[in-house]
Amino acid sequence: MKKERRRFVRQSARAVLLVLMLVFMMQTLVIVSAADQVPLAPSELTATVDFTIITLAWKDNSFGVASFKIDRKDNDGIWEEYASVEATLCYFHDKQVYTGETYAYRVRAVITTIENGVEVFAYSGYSNEANGTIESVLAPPNLIGTLGPNSITLTWRDNSNNEDGFMIIKHWANGTQGDTFQVKADVTNFVDNDISAGYAYSYEIIAYIDVPVSLYEVEGLGAIRSEPSNTVNVIVPLDYMPTTSTYRNFVKTRTYSTMLFIDINEDAWYGLNNQKSVAMVYEYGLMAGYTDQTFKPDGNLSIAEAITIATRIYCIYSTGNQLEFDPIPDAPWYQGNINYAIEKDIIEADVFENYASIATRAQMAYIFAHALPDPEDTYSQRYEVKLPPDVDESAPFYVEIMMLYRAGIVGGSDSLGTFHPNSNITRAQAAAIITRLVDYNSRLGDTFHYPGFTS
Repeated sequence: MKKERRRFVRQSARAVLLVLMLVFMMQTLVIVSAADQVPLAPSELTATVDFTIITLAWKDNSFGVASFKIDRKDNDGIWEEYASVEATLCYFHDKQVYTGETYAYRVRAVITTIENGVEVFAYSGYSNEANGTIESVLAPPNLIGTLGPNSITLTWRDNSNNEDGFMIIKHWANGTQGDTFQVKADVTNFVDNDISAGYAYSYEIIAYIDVPVSLYEVEGLGAIRSEPSNTVNVIVPLDYMPTTSTYRNFVKTRTYSTMLFIDINEDAWYGLNNQKSVAMVYEYGLMAGYTDQTFKPDGNLSIAEAITIATRIYCIYSTGNQLEFDPIPDAPWYQGNINYAIEKDIIEADVFENYASIATRAQMAYIFAHALPDPEDTYSQRYEVKLPPDVDESAPFYVEIMMLYRAGIVGGSDSLGTFHPNSNITRAQAAAIITRLVDYNSRLGDTFHYPGFTS
């Protein structure tokens, strides 16, 4: 019995010794293999641009990675070790970037061991390269400032196709910033109504791309901005006297040139070589073209568009200022103009059922007959005329048609003065009516029509 017990003890001791030896050998093997191991390179590296942040993501292909090293190369073409992230992360947000710059990235894995108290690193090869470009926006050129009756009008050229808007920065004569204003994308004019006699003002314009608040509030980033435009200085003389209701308030704030609109025939009745209607409404800032450089003279005008122009005319004539409305939530773009037109008695609230529908010539007459206040003073009756052959006293908007007809603001298509009240108004015809409305010298004289179909 004692022999068996001793045999068992010896066997147990041998087993324990064997286990200890195996553990020691395995530890030694692990240490050696870890020190000598070269990790596999990360793969599937991508770079995603989110406004002013480039996010990198990749796949870890090795076991036991301690960290990842990120190299970056910008436009100068030199690779530099840029950042390091923990092994538990396979992504990185690069926020130190500049607009218009393109950045290239590559990533490698690192395994770390301790040998004889010294930290030893083993590096993988590099991942694939990934690129990200931060969007940029071009500065608006050709900024011009014009002193008007009661305001300073700024105009500039839109040099970009990706801006979300323009920032107008106003400075006083001593260089102190006064105000900052914003307008929407594709807008190329602004009217500053806050001016005083004897002061000098300077302006510059910056195009910008919006960045979500969630990005820049936390990170200290802002909108993507262009370089500033040229600076313009406007001096308001000491003897400057603001004007009130008058035709003199209609001033040209833009310059028209041939080929400004690619679809305008300057020899047509509305062109520069004839009535100049398109050129004049553009220069007065009352109508504009489309982003494809067309005016669409044969296109139609909606009731809402006609009312919008009428409210501009009313406000300029009355105050010398342009009219701008902030968007009304959950309302059509034209709602501010409709509300103003009803308030100023340009239109009555229940006249039109659908403001988005195409305006007829009779509807256009109704809207523009009240676009100027005090019609008895502003629509002088130059001559007595007979009725248009296709308009009688029972016709809708008869009073307004005759008011403009007798004032030489609207005319007909033939020597009889045929008016075509139910035909849709074209943009060229609307331009002619608007021009005659704001410029006495453009009104029709002893005839009621021009060769070809006019307004």
